[in-house]
Amino acid sequence: MKKTPELRFSGFDDKWTEQKLNEYLEPSKIKNYDNKYTKKDVLSVSGEFGIVNQIDFQGRSFAGESVNNYGVVDTGDIVYTKSPLNANPYGIIKYNPGKPGIVSTLYAVYKTKTVDASFVQTYFDLDKRLNDYLRPLVRKGAKNDMKVSASDALLGNVIFPALIEQQKIGTMLSKVDSLIELKTKKLESLKMVKKSLLQKCFPKAGAKVPEMRFEGFTGDWEENNIASIGEIIAGGTPSTEHDDYWEPKEIPWLSSGEVNKKIITFTDDMISEKGFHNCSAKWIKENSVLIALAGQGKTRATVAINKIPVTTNQSIAGIILNDTIDTYFLFQSLERKYEDIRKMSSGDGTRGGLNKQLVGEITFMLPPTLEEQQKIGHFFSEHDNLIRLQQKEIDKLKAIKKSLLQKMFV
Repeated sequence: MKKTPELRFSGFDDKWTEQKLNEYLEPSKIKNYDNKYTKKDVLSVSGEFGIVNQIDFQGRSFAGESVNNYGVVDTGDIVYTKSPLNANPYGIIKYNPGKPGIVSTLYAVYKTKTVDASFVQTYFDLDKRLNDYLRPLVRKGAKNDMKVSASDALLGNVIFPALIEQQKIGTMLSKVDSLIELKTKKLESLKMVKKSLLQKCFPKAGAKVPEMRFEGFTGDWEENNIASIGEIIAGGTPSTEHDDYWEPKEIPWLSSGEVNKKIITFTDDMISEKGFHNCSAKWIKENSVLIALAGQGKTRATVAINKIPVTTNQSIAGIILNDTIDTYFLFQSLERKYEDIRKMSSGDGTRGGLNKQLVGEITFMLPPTLEEQQKIGHFFSEHDNLIRLQQKEIDKLKAIKKSLLQKMFV
């Protein structure tokens, strides 16, 4: 096994040392027995944001009546959450750079020895490295909690450099984390602004005019449904038993999950001319509105605009608009009705589904002129561009961090 990383700060050439994690951390025995901390001080561990105050982050505390036996987390302590989180089926390891607080018994709290706390977190920030470390040490209980003691979780091997190099790596990657967090907060702010503007720029339930309107536009808005403003087309999927239905790649073909792209400029897959003519897929011209009829999680009722002609699978409906409807206006109208449209879905829970008839019955308010539609559509399109640009910056920073985590560690 190699003992030096691929990428390193200049001036460091010593080999990294392989030792058990308990050489660097020790379980904390400090409990909240004197009730110094209350429910307002309860902390949680987020895979993306690290250690956060529950009330500040989630709006409430999830603690029971007593927090007397909760573990105390001082600034600089390491916390291991013994609960599976998304890409981390064995839990996650984070350090606390903020205010002291307390955590439930689902967490293990550690004091550092001769080690930089931020380095420990960044060492385990790569999902594969974290899971490879924890997998041999833990097993899941009946309630999916991790059956591992605080001390046993330290029995795996790690490869760390000397403290001064740890500090340089930890400090640099902490700065990257701070930048990601800052840009993420800006992204959430942009989304909240859009949500507020959508409420003000479209009529509320029972109203015929919006609270806020562009100058020069008057008159009542009228209720319409999708069936009255365009043609609704559902797609299809060529049989996978015929290779020549999928090769050569000739016709853009969209699956339901791709609707989450919002603006479709390419498709992840294509079908052949022969495949197209041997299934129920149909061409949907550019600048139509697409709506997911089904899909995992939050996909159902998600809408998008295709900037290129596409075909789709049967879980997407294309709404080909007539000349009286602005594409971006309808897109924004349906986005703001996302929850209502999901409630229209046949079936129950996440198994519900839309169909062409239900899509045709979706109602929305329409201003009296095409010009007002276009003004509103363009305004929100520009705001969406800001959101997409901010998301791209975050994705780029995350990609840079992932690369550094792979190259700066053994």
